[in-house]
Amino acid sequence: MPPSRSQGLSTRRQLLACAVVGAASTVAYVVWSPGATVRDGRYDLGTNGIWMQHGWLGGDGWFTQYGKEAKKPLFRDPRRLAEAAALLRTLLVNKKELWQQICPDVPFPGEILIAAAQDLPAHAVVRVMASAAAAGYPRTSLMIQKLSSPLR
Repeated sequence: MPPSRSQGLSTRRQLLACAVVGAASTVAYVVWSPGATVRDGRYDLGTNGIWMQHGWLGGDGWFTQYGKEAKKPLFRDPRRLAEAAALLRTLLVNKKELWQQICPDVPFPGEILIAAAQDLPAHAVVRVMASAAAAGYPRTSLMIQKLSSPLR
């Protein structure tokens, strides 16, 4: 039995609605790309975690291993290290204050785990640890990662 005229219109409307939703989703995906253009040595989308790009805590060998020697000065400049340490200190203080607001009856644990590469210059690790201590995190652990060959 052939479909009635009203069923045909209903089917066309449903297909049109699906096409509109699909097109809107595609446009939103293409236009909205958070963090896709960050190229200045930071990675902070302003969300819950504290992110530091590989170059801040990666050793000198990391730059060589992944062909990023040209970017090394971005992460080893003393002025930029001081800026990154100040930002880290601010973020850690904010996280501590948030803990105290959310859990006022629970003591702040103040624990930090730093995962650094084996050949990371010591002054970079010292700055991160000093920032954590200045922000009120009394327990700082350091995990040294052995260098390995890249996955291909």
